[in-house]
Amino acid sequence: MAGIPASVSLSGLSSGINWKDMVKQIMASESQPLNALQGQQAVANGKQQVYTSLEGNLQGLQTAAESLRQYGGGALDTVKAVSSDDSVAAASAKPGALSGGVSLDVQALATEARASSGPGVYSSAATTSSAPVVSGKQGLAGGSFDPSASLSSESGAFAAKPGGSGTITVNGKEIRWTDSDSLGDVLARINASGAGVVAKIGSDGTVTLTGAQSGANASITLGESSGSLLEALGMEPGRTAGSVPHTFDPTAPLASQAKFLGTPVTAGRVTINGVGFDIDPTKQSLNDILHSFNDNGVGVQGMFDVTDGQLQFMSKDQGAKARLELGAVGDSSNFLSAFKVGDVTPGQDALVSVNGGPAQSLSSNTTDALLPGASIALKSLGQATVSVGPSGDSAADAVQQFVDSYNTTVKAVAAKLDETPPNHTKKVDPLAPVNPDELNAPPTLQGAFIGDSLLQQTSDTLADQVIGGLNGGNGLSLAQMGLTMVGNGPDQPQTLKFDKNAFTAALASNPQAVHAAISAPKTGLADRMNTALQGLLDPTNGSYALGIKGQTDELNDLNGQIREMQARLNDRQSRLQDQYSNLEATLGAMKAQGQSIAGTMATLASAA
Repeated sequence: MAGIPASVSLSGLSSGINWKDMVKQIMASESQPLNALQGQQAVANGKQQVYTSLEGNLQGLQTAAESLRQYGGGALDTVKAVSSDDSVAAASAKPGALSGGVSLDVQALATEARASSGPGVYSSAATTSSAPVVSGKQGLAGGSFDPSASLSSESGAFAAKPGGSGTITVNGKEIRWTDSDSLGDVLARINASGAGVVAKIGSDGTVTLTGAQSGANASITLGESSGSLLEALGMEPGRTAGSVPHTFDPTAPLASQAKFLGTPVTAGRVTINGVGFDIDPTKQSLNDILHSFNDNGVGVQGMFDVTDGQLQFMSKDQGAKARLELGAVGDSSNFLSAFKVGDVTPGQDALVSVNGGPAQSLSSNTTDALLPGASIALKSLGQATVSVGPSGDSAADAVQQFVDSYNTTVKAVAAKLDETPPNHTKKVDPLAPVNPDELNAPPTLQGAFIGDSLLQQTSDTLADQVIGGLNGGNGLSLAQMGLTMVGNGPDQPQTLKFDKNAFTAALASNPQAVHAAISAPKTGLADRMNTALQGLLDPTNGSYALGIKGQTDELNDLNGQIREMQARLNDRQSRLQDQYSNLEATLGAMKAQGQSIAGTMATLASAA
């Protein structure tokens, strides 16, 4: 039998006593003060987390209240602009815009100054993309070939005999045939094979295969594994590709595109709105040159339309004063003439009649001059009415945000204040062995906030601000604006309920009273709430800053105590283990001595 390794400790091997369990029981009993400290640590840490979470909820509520309490730019002051016909005139309101309206008759739209090239730069050198085509030998049997007759009966029409049977492949599709098939049968099989090819025979006896797709990626690949049908038709195995269009490429150097222009572009300088640009057709593409115009701040936009090959220039400004000057005396490049750029068409002002008055000239289709506080974009000719007024929806959304933040916060606070503590009424038998796992059970936060002063202060503060506005002290009650307090059952907090329709109706009929009830300094709901929250949330002396700091200080103190106590317990456990280990060794030695003496006595007795 193998011996026991020296590194393995068998508790009680000599004494018959499981001293490791004894040490565990002793340490479990002596660790109870440590467990209590760790429980306090867990509670303090949990409280700190809850305070921090509630602080975040309160900050959200403060943000919502701040939005409502501001005059001249707050949520209640939001306005909107409405057009009777957005296709004629679209409108948007600016913060603080005054209510009002105008009737517009758009008689002309402002335009940019423009110039464009003549006919597109596409010339006879341009081609269109095509599908791949494979044609057989023309004029089988001088055009008298019968495609419905069997191949064997028409064998004299072929320059080479097709054979008795065979297999060809068209784009990987196998087409089998015999000399009893007609050529029409074979072509029909090709068309039905899914090879993407249309096969037909012309009136002159020419067989053609045409691809269903066009371009360089389209192709027809023919093969023949047996028979000589392709040779008989005058076709060869292999791949035939379609063609790509050859057109003017605005990304290639201009020198390489000379064939598309009536006159090649020469190197030199061209002037745009008084600014000179150097052109090198061997290095610069049309796009390069247009980018240099567009990005240089000269107030001009150059564009090339690849669909019709036309080059266009337009001023970035609109109206009669828009500037577009192309070319100047002394220009050394023929860039403009090579692209046949024509004369400049001046821009024109918009003409708008306001409320039936004489037409006004506007240099742009977007203007703030027609209705104070509103930006109007003219879209087309016609009539439209633009009006600016309170945006009930935006204001209602802001109130709803306030209500949601309030309800979220009071529910979170109530959930902790009303939390039922765990049941600790279990009877314990004082004579039963100690269970270390029960002594070291993890602590719980459940019920730790019952009577918590910070949470109770929060609950009372929030409720006081809302209840203070329910009586309508400012002439309009919260209920008349759609705000009411509702209960949610026993032991549940009262929350706010919001009626959006009632609010928007009150705002439309009496906006001053709604502003007073919600936004008035010191008396309005939002202002009172904001002031109360400042006392809770001040980063230095606010209740939550102090509460969180208190938990932090307590945690630091507990952490120090736990470290010291853990060190003492570790030392105590080490000493106990040494004591019992030494005892075990002593008892083992005594047992060995006893066995040795007994053996000696037995030997002496036997000898006698």
